[in-house]
Parts: sequence; structure tokens; C-alpha cells
Amino acid sequence: MRNVLLVNDNSALTQALSDYLRAQNWQVTTVSTAADGLREAGSGSYDIVILDDILPDMSGLDMLKKIRKKGAQPVIIFSEREDNIDRIIGLELGADDYFSYDSHDSNPRELVARINTVLRRSQRAAPSPAAVNTDNLHIGSIALYPEKRQVLLDNQPVALTGAEFNLAEMLIRNAGRVVSKSELAVHALGKKPTKFDRSVDVHISSIRKKLGNPALIQTVRGVGYFFVKG
Repeated sequence: MRNVLLVNDNSALTQALSDYLRAQNWQVTTVSTAADGLREAGSGSYDIVILDDILPDMSGLDMLKKIRKKGAQPVIIFSEREDNIDRIIGLELGADDYFSYDSHDSNPRELVARINTVLRRSQRAAPSPAAVNTDNLHIGSIALYPEKRQVLLDNQPVALTGAEFNLAEMLIRNAGRVVSKSELAVHALGKKPTKFDRSVDVHISSIRKKLGNPALIQTVRGVGYFFVKG
């Protein structure tokens, strides 16, 4: 049974979502403040955290930053705002997905679909072209261990989210070859790209920063990305 932590101070919405998730045979814990959410998330008992972007004691993005300092626990930001800037900031800070909703017409079925996608991505439930080969990968000072889902830079661990790890693995495994944004979205993120979807770009930007050398991942405008081989 999957264990979900729902952090939201809208009691009516929280109840509706909890009822729907429990009907899917999921265990749901609900809290209404960031302080309680951080305490629960820190217990390590949850498969995923569903986090509202506006909370009474802290912004959801600030809470996300604190969660990311402790690890790569899957997190979905749940927001009433549809601003693309908010979405990009959330992804840049390490959210695995960003779900905009209308509190008067929310669609829990879509949220469940997104949760399933994020969990498949983080647990590698289904093989992909980036995951078929489990050989360890080494390029310069970077080492990637698929079985451990771990990346080391100069023998120090790099804290990548599930989405970031999948993208990094796919690019490193295909080092020297351009991988299209469509391939990356489908095989690393588990979704088909839409016209204005910048999820791949945002995750790639985050990976570059964490690896400390933006030049390692090159952009081929209008096509995709490639990891520098030498």
C-alpha cells in the first residue's frame, strides 16, 4: 500500500482528495502546516509528498527547499496558480511535478495519474532505454550507479531528484549523441511533451548546476541535448 503525505490547509479540498486516494487503497496522512509537513516528511514513512504552494506558516516552495536538503523524496507541488513562472521555479527547486488545479473544479483522477507517473519514475517500475543496461557509468569526475540510483562528482554524492537522475542517466549513457527532448520526456519523465512544456529544460538546468559545470550538457537548439563525452 502506498503512503501519501498531503500538506494543504484547504480542509474541503483535502477531504475530497483524501477520500479519493483512500478509495484507491492508498494510505493518506493529512497536515495543514509546513511545520507538521516537514516533521512528517522527515520520518521517511511516505512514498510521496503532495504539497500546496501556499501554507499558513511557510510557502510551499520554502518547504520544498527544506525537503530537498535532506534527500530526493518525491514531491508534487499542488497549486491554484497557473503561472508558468511558478511552475518553472517549483521544478528548478526540485519538485518532481507541478499540478495546477481549480479548487472549485479539481480533478483528483489527474492528480492520481501524476502521482503514479512520479512514483514509476522514482522506483523504476518499468524499464526504459535509459534503464535497460545496469552497468556503472564513468565520465571524467562523474560516476553514475544505476542500481543504487546514485551519482558521484569527485567521489561526492550529488542529490538528484528521481526525474533528474533519469535524465542524467539517459544523457550519460548516450554521451556524445544528441538525445531529443521528445525522447527525454517520454523515456526519462514518463510523459509525452506538449507544445509549451519546459519540464525537460528546467530539469536539465538543475542538473547542470548540481554537476558544477554547465558545459557538460550541451543544447542543440530545436533538437535536444547531449552529454559531452570527453
